[in-house]
Amino acid sequence: MNKEQGRAERDYRLVKAVFMTLRDKGIITDAELSALKKECVRRLKPMVGELEVNSIAEIEDGRLVKQALSDHTEIDAELRAIVEEMEVVAGLIEKSIATNAITALDQDEYAKTYESLTERYQVLQKRYTALTRQREDKQFKADELSGFLFELGELDLLDTEWKDSRFRATVERITVHNDGRLVFTFTNGSEETVMM
Repeated sequence: MNKEQGRAERDYRLVKAVFMTLRDKGIITDAELSALKKECVRRLKPMVGELEVNSIAEIEDGRLVKQALSDHTEIDAELRAIVEEMEVVAGLIEKSIATNAITALDQDEYAKTYESLTERYQVLQKRYTALTRQREDKQFKADELSGFLFELGELDLLDTEWKDSRFRATVERITVHNDGRLVFTFTNGSEETVMM
C-alpha cells in the first residue's frame, strides 16, 4: 500500500467511524450509513474500504479472488490452440510459396491464396498478443492482491478501535450544510465532502 492509498484508507476509516457514531446515536439510518460509506469509497478510493463496501472481504481472506486471478488455464489453452493454428497457417504459406516457385500457377489465384493465409496469420497474431497481454494483466493483479493481502494481515497489528482522542487529533472540524453536505476538514488540510 503506497502513501496515498494509506491516507485514503485512514480517511475512509475516520469518516466511517463518524458515520457509525451518527447511526448509533440515531441521527442516520442503516440505509443512509450504507449510502454514505459507498459515497466515501467512490470519492476516497480506499482499498480495504472498497473491499468492505463491495462485500469482497467476505471471500476467505481474498484467497479465492487471488486464485481466480492466478488461474490461466483457459487463456493458456487458447494460446496453445492459436500457436498450433499459426504453425499450420505458416506451413500453408510456405507450401504455397514453394508450389508457386516450382509449378506454373495462376498468379491471381496464388495472390488470393497467399493474401488470405497472411491475413489469417495476422489475425491469429493479434489475438495471441491480446491474450498474452490479458494473461500478464491477470498475473499483475494477482501479484498486487497477494501483496495487499499480506499488508492486510499486518493491519491486525494496528489499533483500529474508535478513540475520541484519535478522531480529534485527525479531524479538525466537520461542517454540516443545509443541503445535506458534510465537509470533513482533516488536520493535514485535506477536505472530504459527503452528501447525507
